Amino acid sequence: HHDCQIEDYYRDHGFQVLDRTNGLAQLGPPSRRDDVIDAATVRIRCATTGRILLLRRGQAPWLDHWANPGGCFQSANDTSLWATACRETAEETGLDLTCCLEPPQEKQSAHVMRGLCPDGYERTYRTTCFQVDVLREYVPTIDGDEVREARWFTPDEARALLMGRATREVLRLSVPGF
Repeated sequence: HHDCQIEDYYRDHGFQVLDRTNGLAQLGPPSRRDDVIDAATVRIRCATTGRILLLRRGQAPWLDHWANPGGCFQSANDTSLWATACRETAEETGLDLTCCLEPPQEKQSAHVMRGLCPDGYERTYRTTCFQVDVLREYVPTIDGDEVREARWFTPDEARALLMGRATREVLRLSVPGF
Protein backbone atom coordinates (compact mmCIF):
# COMPACT_ATOMS: atom_id res chain seq x y z
CA HIS A 1 0.00 0.00 0.00
CA HIS A 2 1.36 3.47 -0.84
CA ASP A 3 1.05 4.68 2.77
CA CYS A 4 2.88 1.66 4.19
CA GLN A 5 6.30 2.61 5.54
CA ILE A 6 7.57 -0.95 5.21
CA GLU A 7 8.30 -0.22 1.54
CA ASP A 8 11.14 2.07 2.66
CA TYR A 9 12.68 -0.80 4.63
CA TYR A 10 12.69 -3.06 1.58
CA ARG A 11 14.03 -0.32 -0.71
CA ASP A 12 16.85 0.29 1.77
CA HIS A 13 17.71 -3.41 1.43
CA GLY A 14 17.92 -3.45 -2.34
CA PHE A 15 14.37 -4.21 -3.45
CA GLN A 16 12.95 -2.22 -6.37
CA VAL A 17 9.36 -1.29 -7.14
CA LEU A 18 8.45 -3.25 -10.30
CA ASP A 19 4.83 -2.17 -10.53
CA ARG A 20 2.38 -0.02 -8.62
CA THR A 21 -1.31 -0.84 -9.17
CA ASN A 22 -4.29 0.21 -7.06
CA GLY A 23 -1.98 1.60 -4.38
CA LEU A 24 -0.07 -1.69 -4.02
CA ALA A 25 3.63 -2.00 -4.82
CA GLN A 26 5.09 -5.13 -6.35
CA LEU A 27 8.71 -5.38 -5.24
CA GLY A 28 11.55 -7.25 -6.95
CA PRO A 29 14.39 -8.71 -4.84
CA PRO A 30 18.00 -7.52 -5.20
CA SER A 31 19.00 -10.95 -6.56
CA ARG A 32 17.17 -10.06 -9.79
CA ARG A 33 18.98 -6.75 -10.28
CA ASP A 34 21.95 -6.24 -12.56
CA ASP A 35 22.98 -2.90 -11.02
CA VAL A 36 23.88 -4.18 -7.53
CA ILE A 37 27.57 -3.61 -6.73
CA ASP A 38 29.49 -6.45 -5.06
CA ALA A 39 31.74 -5.50 -2.16
CA ALA A 40 33.63 -7.21 0.65
CA THR A 41 34.66 -6.32 4.18
CA VAL A 42 36.72 -8.09 6.84
CA ARG A 43 35.92 -8.20 10.53
CA ILE A 44 39.37 -8.64 12.14
CA ARG A 45 39.43 -9.83 15.74
CA CYS A 46 42.44 -10.68 17.89
CA ALA A 47 41.83 -14.18 19.25
CA THR A 48 44.19 -13.49 22.16
CA THR A 49 42.68 -10.22 23.44
CA GLY A 50 39.17 -10.32 21.94
CA ARG A 51 39.64 -6.79 20.59
CA ILE A 52 38.55 -5.82 17.07
CA LEU A 53 40.27 -3.64 14.49
CA LEU A 54 38.18 -0.76 13.17
CA LEU A 55 39.01 2.05 10.77
CA ARG A 56 37.84 5.65 11.03
CA ARG A 57 36.85 6.78 7.54
CA GLY A 58 38.41 9.92 6.12
CA GLN A 59 36.00 10.68 3.27
CA ALA A 60 32.34 11.58 2.83
CA PRO A 61 29.67 10.33 3.06
CA TRP A 62 30.99 8.15 5.91
CA LEU A 63 33.48 10.71 7.25
CA ASP A 64 34.53 9.85 10.83
CA HIS A 65 32.41 6.67 10.93
CA TRP A 66 34.20 3.55 12.14
CA ALA A 67 34.09 0.49 9.90
CA ASN A 68 35.73 -2.78 8.96
CA PRO A 69 38.33 -2.70 6.17
CA GLY A 70 36.69 -3.27 2.81
CA GLY A 71 35.60 -2.01 -0.56
CA CYS A 72 34.17 -2.81 -3.98
CA PHE A 73 34.93 -5.82 -6.15
CA GLN A 74 37.13 -4.87 -9.11
CA SER A 75 36.94 -7.39 -11.95
CA ALA A 76 40.34 -6.29 -13.30
CA ASN A 77 42.09 -7.04 -9.97
CA ASP A 78 39.95 -9.51 -8.03
CA THR A 79 39.22 -13.16 -8.79
CA SER A 80 36.73 -13.47 -5.93
CA LEU A 81 35.16 -11.53 -3.08
CA TRP A 82 37.81 -13.01 -0.78
CA ALA A 83 40.44 -11.50 -3.12
CA THR A 84 38.61 -8.15 -2.80
CA ALA A 85 38.67 -8.46 0.99
CA CYS A 86 42.40 -9.24 0.98
CA ARG A 87 43.26 -6.40 -1.42
CA GLU A 88 41.21 -3.80 0.47
CA THR A 89 42.58 -4.91 3.85
CA ALA A 90 46.16 -4.60 2.55
CA GLU A 91 45.44 -1.17 1.02
CA GLU A 92 43.71 0.20 4.12
CA THR A 93 45.71 -1.42 6.96
CA GLY A 94 48.88 -2.97 5.56
CA LEU A 95 47.80 -6.43 6.75
CA ASP A 96 48.40 -9.19 4.17
CA LEU A 97 45.61 -11.77 4.36
CA THR A 98 46.62 -13.58 1.16
CA CYS A 99 48.43 -16.22 3.23
CA CYS A 100 45.11 -17.07 4.95
CA LEU A 101 42.55 -19.49 3.61
CA GLU A 102 39.17 -18.03 2.77
CA PRO A 103 37.02 -18.29 5.91
CA PRO A 104 34.40 -21.07 5.77
CA GLN A 105 30.77 -20.26 5.01
CA GLU A 106 29.83 -20.04 8.71
CA LYS A 107 32.43 -17.25 9.08
CA GLN A 108 30.85 -15.18 6.31
CA SER A 109 27.75 -13.02 6.22
CA ALA A 110 26.13 -11.02 3.45
CA HIS A 111 23.71 -8.12 3.32
CA VAL A 112 22.25 -5.87 0.65
CA MET A 113 21.82 -2.18 1.40
CA ARG A 114 21.24 1.06 -0.41
CA GLY A 115 23.78 3.74 0.37
CA LEU A 116 25.06 7.16 -0.54
CA CYS A 117 28.44 7.19 -2.32
CA PRO A 118 31.25 9.76 -2.19
CA ASP A 119 30.11 11.08 -5.59
CA GLY A 120 26.71 11.93 -4.08
CA TYR A 121 24.81 9.20 -5.92
CA GLU A 122 22.84 6.47 -4.21
CA ARG A 123 23.76 2.88 -5.07
CA THR A 124 22.86 -0.60 -3.86
CA TYR A 125 25.63 -2.86 -2.55
CA ARG A 126 25.70 -6.59 -1.87
CA THR A 127 28.44 -6.89 0.75
CA THR A 128 30.04 -10.08 2.00
CA CYS A 129 31.79 -9.79 5.36
CA PHE A 130 34.53 -12.30 6.15
CA GLN A 131 35.33 -12.97 9.80
CA VAL A 132 39.07 -13.34 10.42
CA ASP A 133 40.79 -13.96 13.74
CA VAL A 134 44.48 -13.08 14.14
CA LEU A 135 46.84 -14.12 16.94
CA ARG A 136 48.18 -10.67 17.80
CA GLU A 137 47.23 -7.02 17.45
CA TYR A 138 49.53 -5.84 14.68
CA VAL A 139 50.14 -2.11 14.15
CA PRO A 140 48.15 -1.02 11.08
CA THR A 141 49.59 1.22 8.36
CA ILE A 142 47.08 3.75 7.04
CA ASP A 143 47.13 6.32 4.24
CA GLY A 144 45.60 9.18 6.27
CA ASP A 145 43.18 10.01 3.44
CA GLU A 146 40.62 7.25 2.87
CA VAL A 147 41.34 5.99 6.39
CA ARG A 148 42.09 8.57 9.10
CA GLU A 149 42.78 6.21 11.96
CA ALA A 150 42.93 2.50 12.76
CA ARG A 151 42.62 1.18 16.30
CA TRP A 152 41.87 -1.96 18.25
CA PHE A 153 38.79 -1.79 20.49
CA THR A 154 37.16 -3.97 23.10
CA PRO A 155 33.55 -4.87 22.23
CA ASP A 156 32.35 -2.36 24.88
CA GLU A 157 34.49 0.44 23.44
CA ALA A 158 33.40 -0.36 19.87
CA ARG A 159 29.73 -0.32 20.79
CA ALA A 160 29.99 3.40 21.66
CA LEU A 161 31.56 4.41 18.32
CA LEU A 162 29.88 6.18 15.41
CA MET A 163 29.32 3.55 12.69
CA GLY A 164 26.86 2.58 10.00
CA ARG A 165 24.12 0.11 10.78
CA ALA A 166 25.61 -2.60 8.53
CA THR A 167 28.93 -2.47 10.41
CA ARG A 168 27.11 -2.50 13.73
CA GLU A 169 25.05 -5.52 12.68
CA VAL A 170 28.12 -7.47 11.53
CA LEU A 171 29.80 -6.81 14.88
CA ARG A 172 26.67 -7.71 16.82
CA LEU A 173 26.48 -11.07 15.06
CA SER A 174 30.19 -11.94 15.08
CA VAL A 175 31.81 -10.45 18.19
CA PRO A 176 31.01 -11.92 21.61
CA GLY A 177 30.02 -9.15 24.02
CA PHE A 178 29.27 -6.53 21.36
